[in-house]
Amino acid sequence: DIDYVAMAIFETNSVAAGNGVGIFPRMARINHACAKAFNSVYSWREEEGALHIYALKPIAKGEVSPVLPARTAY
Repeated sequence: DIDYVAMAIFETNSVAAGNGVGIFPRMARINHACAKAFNSVYSWREEEGALHIYALKPIAKGEVSPVLPARTAY
């Protein structure tokens, strides 16, 4: 079903953005994995209307970069 596939793609690539949700093409392309060893975080800047990604340590080209939403890092 095309609607199911479209929703699955949206849910896989969407990111919380303030009170909403958005698709951020660059964020969606980050090589990431679900793991406990996060090496980057992201946060939504409402005043800028922008998603910011921060490296917590050096990330080598091609390295898997587990991303953790900043709102859950505390």
